[in-house]
Amino acid sequence: MENTTSLWKSSVQKAFYGFIAFTVGGFLSGIASAVDRASSVASFMDGELSLGPSLFSIIASLVVIAGYVYYFLGINGMKKSLAGTPDFPAANNLYLGVLLGLIGSVVALIPFIGFLGTLSSFVGFIFMMIAFNKMKVSTTLPALAVSGSSKLFVSMLLALIGGVLGLIPIAGGILEAIMSIIVLIFGFMGWSAISRSELQGPSSIDQQ
Repeated sequence: MENTTSLWKSSVQKAFYGFIAFTVGGFLSGIASAVDRASSVASFMDGELSLGPSLFSIIASLVVIAGYVYYFLGINGMKKSLAGTPDFPAANNLYLGVLLGLIGSVVALIPFIGFLGTLSSFVGFIFMMIAFNKMKVSTTLPALAVSGSSKLFVSMLLALIGGVLGLIPIAGGILEAIMSIIVLIFGFMGWSAISRSELQGPSSIDQQ
């Protein structure tokens, strides 16, 4: 048995730390990929064969995976702590969204059916937007969680806008990069706020 208050607190902190891990890992992975590509070109020009991704690239990818899994565990705990409350449907949507995103990330790596992974991730993104849209107007969640959810909803909305701006020739890449930075800032602020929230409720629940 675990008190819902303590479960919520530990879970939102897991989600926050997981968010930081896969965000930083993704940034480092991007740098590593760029370095690997440059190294491969240099090796080719010298008549040598590239040996594949560097150790740094592999470590960065592992950080992304570990961070996302930790994030998922945090979201799952949030869902459990809100069982039987008016906010459970939103928490369940968030859980399904993150799960679909996780599945999509794995499927996207499989040849020939990678597009299904992209589709799964997009559907998961929509589920998460719906969840944060509900949570940002909740009257029963802690104030910090409501405020954080509002920032996360804005972050996801800006991510969509950034994706559309990225389609603009020449200037699109620059605009998308700027939007990505803003998205990360809002994402950090949102999860930081939620991680500091305290759920009110003395009841206990069974850990499944």
